Amino acid sequence: VASPDANNALDVRANGIYATDDQNAVEVAFTATGNTTSTDVQSAIVELQTDIDGFAATAGQTNTASNEGAGGVGVFARKTGANLEFKNINAGSNRVTITDDAVNDEIDININEANLSIGATQVSITDTGNNFTGGTVEAALEELATATDNDTQYTAGNGLNLDGSNEFTAVASPDANNALDVRANGIYATDDQNAGEV
Repeated sequence: VASPDANNALDVRANGIYATDDQNAVEVAFTATGNTTSTDVQSAIVELQTDIDGFAATAGQTNTASNEGAGGVGVFARKTGANLEFKNINAGSNRVTITDDAVNDEIDININEANLSIGATQVSITDTGNNFTGGTVEAALEELATATDNDTQYTAGNGLNLDGSNEFTAVASPDANNALDVRANGIYATDDQNAGEV
């Protein structure tokens, strides 16, 4: 033993004599630098690890998150300490469903068709013939309900006519050439009998 206090020894081998030293980190001197104050390697390691643990617990790494993309709404909210905080995805009404698909690591967004309610005022029409002044189904139906029929001739079977005076004439008996004359003030039976029919 060359130095029992330092636990140093001489190792005598066939090819020579060797000095051995089993120093540990406490026995290795360290020159403090930067913010460190330790004077041996073991203390310096403990000091650095304590700083690392404290840094991670209070501030996290010097990074952040951001929302990418040209449109839409981002889900990143803020960073608090070591915690990156994100917004929840919420359905604005019962017309939309939000499902946490944990198996596939997905958030599924779908339409709840049972809760969709679209009125006639919400459906637009393309009026290529310029027949209506309104642009929705509701407006078109209202215009149709109050519209005046200007057609002058209708034919059903042997004849249903609307003449220029807006009077309908319906043939009652095609064989006898009898007819019903529908006018604004009533229904009239007409007959063009000749002398042979009397």
